[in-house]
Amino acid sequence: MKSFVNINGLIKKTNTYFPFEKNRAFYYGDGLFETIRVFKGKPLFVKYHFERLSKGLEVLGIIVEKFSDLASFEKELLKTIQNNEIIASGRLRCAVFRNEGGYYKPLTNNGSYFIEAFAISESDYKIGDGILLDICETIQKPVNFLSNLKNPHALISVLAAKSINEPYTDMILLNTYGNVCEALSSNIFIIKEGILYTPHLNQACVEGIMRQVVINNVAPALNYKVVETAINLFEIEEADEVFLTNVINGLKWVKSFRKKSYKNDKTIPIHNVLNTLISQQ
Repeated sequence: MKSFVNINGLIKKTNTYFPFEKNRAFYYGDGLFETIRVFKGKPLFVKYHFERLSKGLEVLGIIVEKFSDLASFEKELLKTIQNNEIIASGRLRCAVFRNEGGYYKPLTNNGSYFIEAFAISESDYKIGDGILLDICETIQKPVNFLSNLKNPHALISVLAAKSINEPYTDMILLNTYGNVCEALSSNIFIIKEGILYTPHLNQACVEGIMRQVVINNVAPALNYKVVETAINLFEIEEADEVFLTNVINGLKWVKSFRKKSYKNDKTIPIHNVLNTLISQQ
């Protein structure tokens, strides 16, 4: 299998040396990234990814000329997919960072990008055998205007993941208000009395792409009302069903939260609509 990366529009072999010692994302976390699912050789939900990346670049004040419009962004993604000969399923990681120079105060606002591609075996999304959820009690996620961004700082998730004990397979992260924020690498939804609830963006959760897909595309197809709000642990325990979402895995059913167990009668139809949606992309 061929293996190439896209560095500022130039396709190079994966083992090409890359100067991380001067990279501001490496030094200061001065950048963003997008993880993008590939289905049938094409990137999914490109518009949502472009909008989130553009919003984040505006917040950080980074300018990437080749990502100035949706068509140019998609072109670079497709170039990477095609050069890696991914004709079925895969994942892309598009890292964007401010160009080198300066210490905390940068010398430029111009940015660069680095796109990697990986083939994966899964075709459509699988609901899974059931996530066993625990709570991360060692660290909380701060609430501020940076909390929704996909940035290179993932120490909270790293430390939370290190603290997982069997039989649990994922963890709820709380914000500094003590409310539910998200899981390790996923947004969280609960179903209660026929309504979908998910933490509001002001609760410090990442503005997940699959979160947007569920809210904007999947829920309306099933006539679900979606409420973005603050959610506490009691509401998780009292939910009828719980599921996690991210763009690589789609929708994963939560089987239990500590001693509370859940069914998936309502989650399965939501999952099925999601798979129908990607088949139409």
